[in-house]
Amino acid sequence: MALKKRWHKWHNKCLDCGTTEKKYQAKGRCMSCYYKWRYKNVPGIKKRQKAFTYAWIKKHPIRWKKIMRKSIKKYNKNLKR
Repeated sequence: MALKKRWHKWHNKCLDCGTTEKKYQAKGRCMSCYYKWRYKNVPGIKKRQKAFTYAWIKKHPIRWKKIMRKSIKKYNKNLKR
């Protein structure tokens, strides 16, 4: 008898979206569903994420400027459509 390949040893598919295409992350969820769940359900995660983001921006100002320039170009390009 051949063994059925499972998405994870405890779960056949993602608890939220039901996919098996995306990689398993934690708590029975795929990567995208887990981060959505975590952002909603873990207390203080929004504050910590904001603090980490601002710390990274302060530490890497040149890279941040490049990222912002690229996003502004993309935004302007989409406006012209």
